[in-house]
Amino acid sequence: MELISLLTSDVAEPQLFIADTLGALASADRVLRHTVRVFIAEQFNTSKASEKLFTHRNTIDRRLARVDELLPRPSAENPIAVDTALALVELQEDD
Repeated sequence: MELISLLTSDVAEPQLFIADTLGALASADRVLRHTVRVFIAEQFNTSKASEKLFTHRNTIDRRLARVDELLPRPSAENPIAVDTALALVELQEDD
């Protein structure tokens, strides 16, 4: 329901969605945010994410541990919302 309201509501709604979904991750390092997006896209498979990112698996594990510290809730609870919020952050950075 939150995703639908993002498409139909006022300009402030995406900011609230980002803050509620990502917490401190919204302003974290771009590498961390990209890592979690790839991890979600690879269906939470660390090995596949590390291959995709050309990064050692232990590095991915450390990044994901940091992501878990920054997120208000684990990304596995609502990966679509997390990925959408991260995409919105990227769009805002590109503006």
